[in-house]
Amino acid sequence: MRMIRIAFHPNDFALVADTRVPSCSVPWNQKSRDMVRNRMERTEAGSIEDGISQELFRTILRSRWHCGRFVSMLLTVPVLALLYHRDNRIRLSSAIVAYGTVLYLLGLLCFTLYPMPADAAAYCAAHHLTPQLNPLQFIGDIRTDGLTAVLQIAFNIVFFLPLGFIMGRIWRWPLPVTAVLSFATSLFLETMQLTGLMGVFPCAYRLFDVDDLLWNTTGA
Repeated sequence: MRMIRIAFHPNDFALVADTRVPSCSVPWNQKSRDMVRNRMERTEAGSIEDGISQELFRTILRSRWHCGRFVSMLLTVPVLALLYHRDNRIRLSSAIVAYGTVLYLLGLLCFTLYPMPADAAAYCAAHHLTPQLNPLQFIGDIRTDGLTAVLQIAFNIVFFLPLGFIMGRIWRWPLPVTAVLSFATSLFLETMQLTGLMGVFPCAYRLFDVDDLLWNTTGA
C-alpha cells in the first residue's frame, strides 16, 4: 500500500509518496514550476510539429498519387488514338491495358530516378559515387550481405517483369526485340542516375550498377 505524506517547507509544500525506498521532500518552488511548465510546453510543441509533419507527408503522398493518375490518363489519350487508328475501334480491355502500361512506365521512371537529395551541394560534397562495372560483383555482395543482396536481385528481376509482359504478350514483339529494348530501358535509367538526370542534379545521386542491367533484362 502506498501512503501519501505531506511534507511542509518554510516557503511552500510538496506531495511525497512513501514507497519501499526512503522518501525525500521535494520543494515545489517557483523555479520548479517554471521548469515543469517549460518542459510541458516543449513537449506539446513537439507533438504538434510531429502531427503537422506527418499530415504534410500524407498530403504530399496523396497529391503525388492523384497527379500521377492524372498524368497517366493524359498520356493514355494518344495511345488510344493510335489504337483507334489501327483497329477502327477502342475496346474496354485495350483502354485498360493502355492505361496500365502508361502508369507502369511512369512508376518505373519515378521509382528509379526520384527522389533526389534535397541539399545538392552537401550531398555532392559528401558522396562520390563511381560506376560499378564488374558483372560478377553480385557474387561478392551475396557472400557479404546474404539475404539482403538476394532480395535486391529478386526485386530488380520482378520490377521489370511487367515490361517484358507488355512487350511480348501485348505488343507481340519477338524475344530478341524485347530483350534489346529491355536492356536499352535499363541502360537509360542507369545513365540518368549516373549523370544526375543529364546534369539536372550536379552529381550522381544513385549508383550505376552493371548488375542491375543484367537482372533487369533477365526479368523482362
